[in-house]
Amino acid sequence: RLFKQLTVLENVIAGFHTRRDIPAWQYIFHGAAFARDQKRCFDEAMSLLEFVGLSKRAELLAGSLSYGEQRMLEVARALATGPRLLMIDEPAAGLNAAEVDALLAQIVELRKRGITVVMVEHNMELVMTIADRILVMDHGEYLFEGTPSEVQADPGVVAAYLGADVQ
Repeated sequence: RLFKQLTVLENVIAGFHTRRDIPAWQYIFHGAAFARDQKRCFDEAMSLLEFVGLSKRAELLAGSLSYGEQRMLEVARALATGPRLLMIDEPAAGLNAAEVDALLAQIVELRKRGITVVMVEHNMELVMTIADRILVMDHGEYLFEGTPSEVQADPGVVAAYLGADVQ
């Protein structure tokens, strides 16, 4: 969840809490190490905001962003933790077509950077475009696992999602 009373930039900087590398006493008596760490967090946060298309909105309160922008801010803050594995739930929910396209490009770039992305998503166009492997569930039960083309050709998946009869 976002800290809606903080700025966009402050929300991303909050994500660096797991990656601080300064002695504890520097939080009380700010020294050179604290200043270097603050600058690193600021620079990396601005880079992440640029990545998700929010750098020009860095000083706005997070609560004033549109729903789609808030979703992108959530991604930026998650990336601030430096994950090797990013698990995202319904990232395209509530996004318009242009925002979904931007999300798709961001996921492609994350994969190029070596980040594994596990995504729960109902937008099948997005899933079929981006996924290497898909696990299909029907009413919480395992149904099928395979490549996008295998999933599209499976009669059980077709029956469950399109209502076709399996023969």
